[in-house]
Amino acid sequence: MIAKRQVFYKLSIAAVVFAMVMMASILMAGQPAASHVPVGVVSDWTHHHILYPESKDAAVTARNQKDPRWQQNWYLRHSETWWPEHHRGSRDDDKARDRDWNVSLSSSPLTSGFEPLFNFSFIIGPDTGYGSLVVTDIGDGEFLATAGTLTVTGGNDSGLDIGQYLLYPGGPSQSTSPTGYFWYDNIIFPSENPWIDNNGLLFTGNGYELNIFSNGPDSYQFYLNNGYNNTATTGESLTGTVAPGGGQTAPAKYVFDVTAAPSCTNDYVVIGIPAVPASGGQANILGVNNLYSYQGTPPPGLTPDCPTNGPTTKFAYASGSGQVPAAVAISLNGRQLAYIENLTTGISYFHVLTIGTTANEGSSATAAVVPGTGGSNAVDKSVLLSPDGGTTNQSSTNSVFVNYAAGVA
Repeated sequence: MIAKRQVFYKLSIAAVVFAMVMMASILMAGQPAASHVPVGVVSDWTHHHILYPESKDAAVTARNQKDPRWQQNWYLRHSETWWPEHHRGSRDDDKARDRDWNVSLSSSPLTSGFEPLFNFSFIIGPDTGYGSLVVTDIGDGEFLATAGTLTVTGGNDSGLDIGQYLLYPGGPSQSTSPTGYFWYDNIIFPSENPWIDNNGLLFTGNGYELNIFSNGPDSYQFYLNNGYNNTATTGESLTGTVAPGGGQTAPAKYVFDVTAAPSCTNDYVVIGIPAVPASGGQANILGVNNLYSYQGTPPPGLTPDCPTNGPTTKFAYASGSGQVPAAVAISLNGRQLAYIENLTTGISYFHVLTIGTTANEGSSATAAVVPGTGGSNAVDKSVLLSPDGGTTNQSSTNSVFVNYAAGVA
């Protein structure tokens, strides 16, 4: 099981009222009666932080056993009842490898380079687009972009520059592009204007190099070069925003039926992504299935349960216009997701999303669909989180806690 470990989200009183109504009416929707009722197990961060102490009171024990979370915990701790190949034994060897949500990622030597994600958008002449950067802090308010994407949605040169490009590595000192046409350093200055310097960022792809740099405060240039011809446009709009801080994203896994064989199609893992979503582009909710597969050539004697070359995308949604920086909760029937969408403007929304069932539910993390559009039949419902019902905004980067027994969050 993949555990989702996140901080408990404390909703304001008004937000709880809204969330309770929504969760009661949507998230806990029942399943049609059937001769066989699947026993689903959701694995997320909450199962590692809720304890059910033993009691000599038979009434208390009976009441606990009716709680869906007690049942979830029992199944997760007694895998031998539904996983014949599993054998209970000592977990001493595993304890040294356990990582909890309250352990900072940056404290580990393996993740010392973990830094925020930066997003940006631009309108420079006829060129428009957006992108995301993974960065590392190099001090003095400077960040070096080490990976990232640029999506051009409108441009010049007969539209040949429209598409997605990858950040080309280099910097922090001045570097020369592969064609020799550009200087770049991939450095950003989040607290300054301009946000990038006169070397700027370099992206490559589709036989092109794209260089975005500044001529000074609020003046930027967009250069396109294919090694033979180049065009340039100048504009005054490039906006960069840092992903909000807060709880770390972590995946949650849903097993549809512990009384049946693993399902390549129905079993899935979902994760929220702290990036600004875009229709046809970046997703902020991603689900994958075919979990029991092997990427590459399996070793001799190993036959994966799923025939695909690694996990595949089950759904990819651009939900709202903000980021999903914390854990996602899954409903008991596996059909709905609950999460917090946080905008950089200080506004947050509580969402309940019913997963779509068509072939048009998004094809990858960078080819997302807006729920309910483009052939998708997903349904995305949201409630503004505000302590006074809407007058004052409330920003949140925390996780949802679902009380399955009462149908509230």
